[in-house]
Amino acid sequence: MITLQAKLEATNTANINVATRLGSLKTVSDLRNTYYEKLSEVTQRIKESVKSQYGVASVEYKLVKGLKV
Repeated sequence: MITLQAKLEATNTANINVATRLGSLKTVSDLRNTYYEKLSEVTQRIKESVKSQYGVASVEYKLVKGLKV
């Protein structure tokens, strides 16, 4: 009975640790997705800016038109 109680406590402790780390992982994953979306928007704006300033046939636009984030 004592052995089973010790295993139960160890299992509960491990479960709490996993739940805590899963919560942290979810938070970091959401933050990473938010940063990725912002980076994608900035990349698109840079491409549009270069296109409007230099034109479609320019060397500068040809360098950035293939960027995909």
